[in-house]
Amino acid sequence: EEKSFEFGPSAQHTRWAGWNFNEEQNFNGHWRGSKTLYGLGARLTTFSTETTLRLRWGKKEGEFNILGYKNKEETNLQNYELYSTIWFDDREWFHSLEVGARADVDTGGNKKSWGRGGNPISPNLDPRSDQSEYGASLKTELYRWDKAALTVGGSATYAEWNKAWIYTPQLGVKIFNDILTLSVGYQIRDGKDNDAIEFSIWGDLDKMLKDVVNWLKLKEREVLIYSWK
Repeated sequence: EEKSFEFGPSAQHTRWAGWNFNEEQNFNGHWRGSKTLYGLGARLTTFSTETTLRLRWGKKEGEFNILGYKNKEETNLQNYELYSTIWFDDREWFHSLEVGARADVDTGGNKKSWGRGGNPISPNLDPRSDQSEYGASLKTELYRWDKAALTVGGSATYAEWNKAWIYTPQLGVKIFNDILTLSVGYQIRDGKDNDAIEFSIWGDLDKMLKDVVNWLKLKEREVLIYSWK
């Protein structure tokens, strides 16, 4: 059985924004943030499986603004991720199954907050929260066409910052040879009026670069064949 092993740098940048529809709207969102990670990744691929391990470090930044209260927080993170995918021959229904686990470990940071009128709030009265998160996910390709696939799955994440679980069923579509994934999910959060709808766009730069390299090699062969003729 043919196998391949890949090892190299790994990076991820994620941005988000949210609104509380019970409050007056703000174009920039009532909360927003980003996460940037850098590190190493390894991938083992066989004829029917793919296993990916990522070890990365970076920062998570966030801003919250509602009802006159505002805070800005920056957190240092250690990120560990493990994903394993299995493909089932050439069938169209339930062509693949992916299971994954993720840990974002808070290693320190700082927080500043203000009350009504822009008055600073002491860190002793409004301390920084632990931004660690631990999650698991499950996803399957419900149906696969030639160049696209409809996916369905879900995840469960435990967030230390509010000592609560977040459950997210998702429906998505993978296009352009799985380079781009569009998905919509419903976040079921512990606590009253905490549920949220999420929309996400995810791109795989590694697969994109591979497609470009393969395309260039194909064009090079076509030029050589043409020249030979």
